[in-house]
Amino acid sequence: MAFISFANVIACLAVLYLHVNGAFWNMGVHHPMWPSSNVIECLFYFAVPVFVMISGATLTDFFDRYGMKRYFFRRLTRVVIPYLYFSILSIAINILRGKLQPSKVDFKYVLFGILEGNLGPNYYFFPLIISVYLTIPLFAAVRKDLRTKVFTYLVIVGTILNVLYPFLNTVLKWEAPTGRFIVYAVNSYLIYVPAGYLLAKRNIPWHSRRIIYALALIGLMWHIFGTYDASMEAGKIVSTYKGYLNFPCILYSCGAFLFLRKSGEFVMRFRPVRFFILGASGTTFAIYMIHQYVLDYLVKAWTIDVTNLPFRLFFPLALFLMLSIPLYFIKKVPGMSLVLGAN
Repeated sequence: MAFISFANVIACLAVLYLHVNGAFWNMGVHHPMWPSSNVIECLFYFAVPVFVMISGATLTDFFDRYGMKRYFFRRLTRVVIPYLYFSILSIAINILRGKLQPSKVDFKYVLFGILEGNLGPNYYFFPLIISVYLTIPLFAAVRKDLRTKVFTYLVIVGTILNVLYPFLNTVLKWEAPTGRFIVYAVNSYLIYVPAGYLLAKRNIPWHSRRIIYALALIGLMWHIFGTYDASMEAGKIVSTYKGYLNFPCILYSCGAFLFLRKSGEFVMRFRPVRFFILGASGTTFAIYMIHQYVLDYLVKAWTIDVTNLPFRLFFPLALFLMLSIPLYFIKKVPGMSLVLGAN
């Protein structure tokens, strides 16, 4: 599945767009640049769900290649150890920047920071994805001949009970009780594991793809215009239509992942593109871990107006190239892949 590397790179680039566009949260909804930042925020919101769907697509078949010991060893060396390394590195960086007093750093601070994912910017993702890894053997244990039926059932029923019902309850102000009927097997981000597997592995005919794309467009428009209207009315950002586990995002992210699959299958046929994508894909972990530090430094050093639209449109691309090229060569140094994360 060569398209996985393509999806990985695009999802990483989407993360950069979200964070370069971070002024969305700070400029105020009546700022003339806020509507454009709202569009960018919603357009690239698929990043985290796609990362989880990639895990569902690539890891659910792990029993075909190795046993559980090997599975967990690979997760340890490819994700957990790099996460611990960058967490400790973030402590050092924050001390050097004067944002953290060395006296506050003790065993409890480090342990709780690692468990909560708050030692570095946006590190919350790693407790999340490690929790997903711990659960994937349950999905992998489902017989292959039953996966399409079982996973489709879990995605549909889980989406209705875990996501759609609470969403409608909030939007329509039903004030109905929630949390009574929950499909725990796909609660929280686990909904994206079987969804990613189905969208990556199954042969989806064109008429079904059109439906998925149409639903994705509805989810995106719901996110954009629902957030805009509610926020303008309230005079501040309203998150009713936001959230990676909210109905608009799930609709949009599933369509985005399927689109990345089909477009990735096409562009990866071209050798130059394939060469670049495969090389860049191996750097996305490290880019995720360090990009915010580099972004903050450059914004301050170059006195950049973060509300500027060209900056928010084009700088993520420049930042990706600025980081991926040197990281590609650094990973060639023996032992560096262990701390910079694997492909």
